Amino acid sequence: MRTLASLIITAALALGVLAGATAYLARLNLPDQLLIGQTLAAPAGAVSPAGGPAAAIARAQEQITPELLAQLREAGVERVRLKDFAMARWEGRWPFAMALMGLGLGAWLVRSSSRRAIATGVVADDSADAAQAVASIREAVAGLRRDLTSAHDDRERAKLITARLSQVQRVHVDAVLQARPVLIGRLGLSRFAAFMDRFSAAERLVNRAWSAAVDGYLGESLECIDRAGPAIEEAAQRLRA
Repeated sequence: MRTLASLIITAALALGVLAGATAYLARLNLPDQLLIGQTLAAPAGAVSPAGGPAAAIARAQEQITPELLAQLREAGVERVRLKDFAMARWEGRWPFAMALMGLGLGAWLVRSSSRRAIATGVVADDSADAAQAVASIREAVAGLRRDLTSAHDDRERAKLITARLSQVQRVHVDAVLQARPVLIGRLGLSRFAAFMDRFSAAERLVNRAWSAAVDGYLGESLECIDRAGPAIEEAAQRLRA
């Protein structure tokens, strides 16, 4: 079921991207009232005067008038790009709606699969362990920030940073990543994505703080640690929500 869900989600994302790319395109066979008065976002049409280079019939920022609309249609122009969006003009609205339905179906399948795996014992319910791991990361970062103020010199600070953050990387971050299938089942794709957005940001800051301390860039390391605190706090809040 997970494979099917992944295929559905991938196909839905591709369809959504393609449909979204047409949001500001309007077909010129639409009723006049949907086109006249609109502003072009890009040049439209092209004419080739005898002996001269091709030139656009209409320029960007030009407003569509009845005369211009008739000229574009006569020249065989099928679509123009407009500055403003309108659902009534969007030819990709139905494919986009199908993409949203596909994403919803894929999310439901992923969630159902995770719950079934937990219920049958195929996958352990590690969501409590993940919550504890996030709490441990938050406490480790907060404790590190406190202890750095009492360190005697930069060498001691760097040693403290690498030791503490190595533990965070090896144990706590890995525990959260191992629990991803279960978290998707418990939270759903939308809430899981919101959680992972902030957790991934905190993880990157922790990794950068560690590597900067190893390379001797203590100032950058301290800055990353300061930024990691709020990021992991937000992740913890989204996991509880």
